[in-house]
Amino acid sequence: MADLGTLFTIADKVFQLSQSQVIKDVKDWESNLQNLNKSVSYIKNMLVDVDTKRELSREQQAWVEEIKEVLYEADDLFDKVITIAKMKQLDEDEVKMHDLMHDLARELAGDEIIVSNSLPDILSRKNRHLFFVEGEGKEGWLVDRNVHTPYRNTVVKTLVINWYWLRSLCVNVQDSEFLSESIGELLHLRYLDLSENRKLKTLPNSIAKLYNLHCLVMRGCSSFTDWPKDFCKLINLRLLDIEWCKQLTYMPLGICKLINLRDLTDFNVGGASIFVQQFGGELKDLESLVNLRGELLITIHRYLVSENGNVCEDGYLKHIENLKVVDIHIKYTTYGNDQESLIAKLQPNENVMRFKLKGYNGTEIPRWGRAHDDWSIILPNLVTIELRGCERLDGIPLLSNLKHLKGLCLSVLNNLEYMETSAISHYSTGSKDVPFFPSLEELHIYGLESLKGWRGGVAESDSFSRKSHWLPPFPRLIRLSIHLCPKLTSFPPCPSLKTLRVTGIKNLLGISPDGEHGNLDIKNFSSLPNLPISEYRGLTSVLGALEHLTALEKLSLDDRYSEVDFDDMPWRSISKNLRSLKLEFFDTLEILPSGMKHLTALQKLSIQRFEELEELPEWISCLSSLHTLKIKSCPKLKSLGTIQNITSLQKLTIGYCERLSKECQKPSGKEWSKIQHIPHISITDW
Repeated sequence: MADLGTLFTIADKVFQLSQSQVIKDVKDWESNLQNLNKSVSYIKNMLVDVDTKRELSREQQAWVEEIKEVLYEADDLFDKVITIAKMKQLDEDEVKMHDLMHDLARELAGDEIIVSNSLPDILSRKNRHLFFVEGEGKEGWLVDRNVHTPYRNTVVKTLVINWYWLRSLCVNVQDSEFLSESIGELLHLRYLDLSENRKLKTLPNSIAKLYNLHCLVMRGCSSFTDWPKDFCKLINLRLLDIEWCKQLTYMPLGICKLINLRDLTDFNVGGASIFVQQFGGELKDLESLVNLRGELLITIHRYLVSENGNVCEDGYLKHIENLKVVDIHIKYTTYGNDQESLIAKLQPNENVMRFKLKGYNGTEIPRWGRAHDDWSIILPNLVTIELRGCERLDGIPLLSNLKHLKGLCLSVLNNLEYMETSAISHYSTGSKDVPFFPSLEELHIYGLESLKGWRGGVAESDSFSRKSHWLPPFPRLIRLSIHLCPKLTSFPPCPSLKTLRVTGIKNLLGISPDGEHGNLDIKNFSSLPNLPISEYRGLTSVLGALEHLTALEKLSLDDRYSEVDFDDMPWRSISKNLRSLKLEFFDTLEILPSGMKHLTALQKLSIQRFEELEELPEWISCLSSLHTLKIKSCPKLKSLGTIQNITSLQKLTIGYCERLSKECQKPSGKEWSKIQHIPHISITDW
């Protein structure tokens, strides 16, 4: 927000200067000063509105740049006026000063920024930015540009050619497939917003006349498919937002000429049509866009063919130093059956902070010219990594040495058996000077069907070898999700964990045997507040170890794959802090575990899919703090026990419990008298 601070300072200075006696003494400018003060105050208020946001959108950034130019010019003009006054040349230079004030009024007074609920058909040269608040506008297809906030309101009908002097404009063509050719007449236009035009298919070629255009926003133009042939004549373009243009499969021919581009949301290559293959941009065009910054999504479609000509030795992205996020999505590509060669050309610059790869079908990620496959050397500033749908990948680079990595997501890597091999890990993690994932806070693993453990190359029967290659703990990991990894049996310790979600795995949780590092040792989870476990085949072993989770506040258990024995469940140990309990898929359980009566601090209880449960126990009233009770899909349940004695109960939900629903009907149901004191009752068949 450094730019905003600068703008606040300048706006304050302009406002103070406008209040100075020197300026007030200027003849015949009282009304202009009033308009000036209103405009500066309006700008400052809008800056406050923008400053409340943590991050600025591209549109807001563009607006800040525009306002910056206006304020700088105002500041310069006032400096000139003050200088003239101090030199006591006011009288002889009054004509010159009059011209200066006239220019200033044109830039900042009321005519510059119009705030209105209706618009004229013809705008004067003074009108540069139109702020059209919702009102009784004229029907049609052209909407004004709100320079302060991205509002898109009532549409108005007028001819573009009559708005010749506009600098900023928002056009929302909800029901039109094409934009008027007259848009090319707005030669002074710097900002054009065409976002959310869901039927717009292409742009008129006349748009290439907008030589001064800096920003083109087309976000959400979901039917947009074709670029005008002369689009790349817009050589002053700095921002091109084509996010969510779902039908777009290529970039315009010659996009490499737009070297002033700083913000480009998407880069598409490989469209299916003959036109696209002949006249569309190529992947190597990225090499020229060295001024790109921020985020870039590269989408490679089905019909990308091998590129001819010279290839930059370092690839197409290596020299784009200000690009912080690189997202590569490969869709059905047939790149000579050599996707590894394709990715080799897309090595990001070492400054990139987030890398995402989706749909890659290679067996390994290229080393990008390095002898060791260690991303702490190649991409040392990575903060987030996502690898999704890379189904043939059987190995990934070494990630554990990345000093700044905070988030790691691995999804549907079907062939991956181990995160590291003993050979590659010995190269790095064997050194005591290199910490193991020193900054990692969040780890998500989904659908890795072949994953067995973190480090491979160690025989399971070789106890000495296993101990010599034990894994150090994740020192800062606080959020861990593991889903649908049926072969996973070992994992590094996580002593700082705060959130754990586990589904579709076998005996991974529990007490580590003989104190060895291997599976997730629940003894290390003493600070864990939330534990949801579903589709887990080793649930019984977990329950016996819950006594170590003294900070547990929320527990969710799913028994669809196990027959749990609650006799060893340490209810007393977790009773002090447990506030929420969900039990689901306990199909064979006929009564609730008696140890639950110790949960006197419990506030929420959910009981779902108990096929054999017929009644709640008499001790249910021991749950003296219970606030919410949800009972669902318990077909044999007919009695609520002593629920009438739970005076704290505020909400009762019953669903898919046919017998119980009948017994709770008002006023004749046998159980109605037990629940009539509860303020909120919901009984449904769904």
